[in-house]
Amino acid sequence: MASRWQQAISLLQAIPPDSPQRTHALTKIAEYQGHLAQAQEQARSLGVVTVGVITANTASDKEVEFSIGNVLEIAVGGAVVRDVQVAISPQLDIGLLGHDFFGNYDIIIRRDVIEFHLR
Repeated sequence: MASRWQQAISLLQAIPPDSPQRTHALTKIAEYQGHLAQAQEQARSLGVVTVGVITANTASDKEVEFSIGNVLEIAVGGAVVRDVQVAISPQLDIGLLGHDFFGNYDIIIRRDVIEFHLR
């Protein structure tokens, strides 16, 4: 995803100074630089090396592009998955776990605890 933010920033920077769109472009450049920094930090903190890009539909948008990479291990409580592919989203402050993580567990959600039971 970082490469996509960088590409968008470069395109906006190419807008001529006398263009009526220049002010809007400068605002977007600042916004995109924040997204770029966040995407890079997420990947760095997880030790993720980007291996590709996927397009997916999300609850809030369609055909969203995500960088993908591999993580050696993800552990939550006693639940662990190894060698898992992850998508990195600069719009999210936290990671979301899905079927790749929960697929081998039965999950019981109680009022004050969530239980993971290996199948």
